[in-house]
Parts: sequence; structure tokens; C-alpha cells
Amino acid sequence: MFRRLGRQLGPEVDAYAAAALDGTSLAAARRGLDALYDRHLVTESAPGRYVLHDLLRVHAQGLAAADDPAVCEAATVRLLDYYVHTLLAVARRLRGASASGPVAPGRPPGCSPALARPAEAAAWLAAERVNLQAASAYAAITGRRVPAYLIAAALAGVEDAWVIIGIRW
Repeated sequence: MFRRLGRQLGPEVDAYAAAALDGTSLAAARRGLDALYDRHLVTESAPGRYVLHDLLRVHAQGLAAADDPAVCEAATVRLLDYYVHTLLAVARRLRGASASGPVAPGRPPGCSPALARPAEAAAWLAAERVNLQAASAYAAITGRRVPAYLIAAALAGVEDAWVIIGIRW
């Protein structure tokens, strides 16, 4: 889990993103994050949100860089797919659209948060905003145009929804 956290694109990670990175279940990701927390390798910035200290992050990135490139690529793809699929579901929820609609490209994540109400979707979006921006920027820089565009477009598309539910962007 520690090595995979070196592939996290933003400053924080929750159990869902950790599960995507590690290619594991939500329960296993939570256990892994708890173990890292118990060993003081991550801190909890908010309930369920974990951060690596800058020096530990650099170390984790170094360990991840030593992994097989295909393993690193698979972790990054899973994380981008998680962000794209979850963000598009959030955008539909905030706009009041039906759950159906265009299917996002890529593989759906093994697990994603249940964001049934607009307030839950907005809270997820607020918590993940910086990570989503980092993921979109990383995707653009590395030539992954589809996730770069979809994340940026979905973020831009929910700006009006934020105003409607009373949250300042």
C-alpha cells in the first residue's frame, strides 16, 4: 500500500482511491491505510482522508518507480478510471440527471462511494477537488487526453450545480 501511495496524483487519499491504486477491495485498502497510520507513515487530515509527509511521499514515489512499469501504469490507470467514473456519477447527481447516460470510458472502479444525495456528492467533490485537478493535469501532461478532458469538463460542468446547492466554488 505504501508503494502504491507513491502513485497518488494529489495530496490526499481516501480508502476508495487507495483501493483503486492498489487494485484491492475497499476493506483491504482500509486495513492497509490503518496499518500505515498505526506505523505513523500517513496522517489523517480529516476522518478517512490520509496524507503522506512530503519526505515519506518522495520515498514512496521512489519505491513505486522501482516497480515494474506495467504495474505502475496499471495503478495509474485504475486511479484515473476511479476518478473519471466517480466524478461523472457525481456530476450527474448534482445536475439532477438520471443515473443512466453515456458510459465513461475505461474500466469502472471495483468500489466507489455511494453518493445517493446531492449533499453527499457535493461533499465528495469538495474533498476531492484538488486531487481531481491534479489527476486531470497529470493525464494531460502524460498524453492521456480522454481522462484529462473528462475530468476537466465534468469539473467545469458542475460549477453551476455548486451554485444551485449553495456552495461557493
